[in-house]
Amino acid sequence: MPAAISTIGRAEWEKRGALFIGDELAQIPGLTLQRNDSGTYTSLTLRGVPNRIHNDTLLALVDGIPMVAGDDEIDLEQIPYDATERVDVLRGPSSSLYGRGAVSGTLNYLTRSIPNTTTVSAGTTYGSWDYRKFEASAALDGKVLLLATDEHGGGWRDHTARDGRTFFGKTKIDLGDNATLTLWGARMRADQDLAGELPVDANARLLTLPNPRGRQANYNEDDAGFAKRITYGTAILDWKIADGVTLTTKLHRRGADTTANQAFYRGYDPATFLISFTGFSVHADDNTWFGEQQMTWRTSNNRLVAGLSAERINARHVETWTGEFDFGALFYTKRRDVRTGAYVNQGDWISDHLLDAASRETALAAYLEDEFRPLPWLRLTAGARLDHFSRNVEYGPTATGFGPNPPANAHDQDRHLSPKASVGVRLVDGVEAYASYGEAFSPGFGPIWSFINRATDTRPETARNYELGVKWSAGAFDGAASVYRLDRHDLIQLITDGPSARTVNAGAQRSEGFELETRWRPDTAWTVALTYALTRARWIDDRFFDSDLGQNFDFSGKRVAGVPRHAGSVSVERRFDAINVSLRGWVEAQGDYAVDNPNSVTAGGFWIANATAIWRPVERLDLQATVRNLFDRSYAQLVGGNLGPTAAFPQLPRAFLVQARWRF
Repeated sequence: MPAAISTIGRAEWEKRGALFIGDELAQIPGLTLQRNDSGTYTSLTLRGVPNRIHNDTLLALVDGIPMVAGDDEIDLEQIPYDATERVDVLRGPSSSLYGRGAVSGTLNYLTRSIPNTTTVSAGTTYGSWDYRKFEASAALDGKVLLLATDEHGGGWRDHTARDGRTFFGKTKIDLGDNATLTLWGARMRADQDLAGELPVDANARLLTLPNPRGRQANYNEDDAGFAKRITYGTAILDWKIADGVTLTTKLHRRGADTTANQAFYRGYDPATFLISFTGFSVHADDNTWFGEQQMTWRTSNNRLVAGLSAERINARHVETWTGEFDFGALFYTKRRDVRTGAYVNQGDWISDHLLDAASRETALAAYLEDEFRPLPWLRLTAGARLDHFSRNVEYGPTATGFGPNPPANAHDQDRHLSPKASVGVRLVDGVEAYASYGEAFSPGFGPIWSFINRATDTRPETARNYELGVKWSAGAFDGAASVYRLDRHDLIQLITDGPSARTVNAGAQRSEGFELETRWRPDTAWTVALTYALTRARWIDDRFFDSDLGQNFDFSGKRVAGVPRHAGSVSVERRFDAINVSLRGWVEAQGDYAVDNPNSVTAGGFWIANATAIWRPVERLDLQATVRNLFDRSYAQLVGGNLGPTAAFPQLPRAFLVQARWRF
């Protein structure tokens, strides 16, 4: 495909000692990986396009099926990570094929394939901070695959323990010579404690707090964390109806039950030694149905793909807020003395039921893409997708004026056409250059709680991407490089307005950059890989009034906070086939970034070294030892707001992992 695409397989990310979803993406050029809490709750920024809420400017798929939550967010922790074996990362807008939300790019995770032999395997992992994981799988002659995993970790910070289990089953059924039915189902549960952020000074440096509480301790909610229970069921029918013509039918059902206790950080006062935060809990019950009918027609010089899809997400979200309350400065505020860890205003807390809403969201689409080779060295691609989307929310009564009382109803709908076009030219054997244009959109329905104040004339946010690239695979070298410009218009902003909020179209943003990934294999023993990204992400127009502060802000021309200008990685692997040993070392690095919206502080750059050794003492046994952050470098993800830096999330210190995998 003439576009910037990176592919990572499970064998590769296991060599890196990946533990949580997102770890496998650490070396993708143009992708910034952000760990908000103790190595989990992963946020991604592609090509400098920031999240509005949480991963709501990109799209994630599993086997081509969208994994969109009830709030239009992409909760990566809802993907059955242990059941996947590969991820394809398409950078740049891609709504012409994949629909809403694919503003900055698309991640497509593929579930594990069924081995063609009868095998039984098991694996175990032990690591720092009482981390342990067990995995067992069984496959039957290309027909059935069963997988079970069990995971526990004590967490490298206090109050960051994790427990998880995944059960996955997949089968293929031959329906004659021309049809195959694939069925897979999974059940996943995850329980994760969250420690939250730590305070910083005006220069974004971590403050030294009195009476430190353990390992980068938790000063936030004592019971902060989430519990997820998710069930998946999928059927995919591939039917060859004529030479070169295949029909693919996909049906998917997913139920996600999530309970989370969290808090919004409100700041630290060094004069009183008090940390303030806002406490809330949410219970979300999301039920998704998805269906797609696709036709693929292939000839010697043409590939035509056409399809229809329909998706329905029914969500029930209930939110309860707790703390000291008024309609001004104290919005359910909790305060904790860092010297003792004790709450100081617990007697003044109240607990209010602020949201009880039932949402029905529907997305219908028709799409067409044609790839044509008029000449052996020329490839032309054109396509478009028409999406129709709507949401209806019924709001139940709530305890205060922040929610509707009596009950209310909100509805909005719209449609959008997303085109794409590209030209690919084969320069010499193994080298192709391309030029592409693509669009994407987001309906920006956003969190269910905010939808009641959405104006029905709100337009979809749009993105346009212009890209030039080259891909090569010649002898010992392969790789890809691209330059791009991505423009976002009609940005959908959630503006607070006293005790409520409203959604408006306001502002524009531009990202420009260069991305490179390449690999060199001078012989069968050595592999050297390099990735690099230059990202220039700025606000073209970003002006608004903050009613909480009573202040106008204008960040037009400022850098997008949290996006490093430079980032990259270098990896070197050496195989010793005579003794069945493989050694790998790699460095991940990124430069400083604007911490806050006014760009008052630029910091946060880091580099970390990692190493892995793999030994196969006998044919059916692999042993692996991994060290992440080899030199125990201290670094943190820094965050800020409209007035300056606010907090930091410490990142993983040195960690050891030992793994063993058996095949019977």
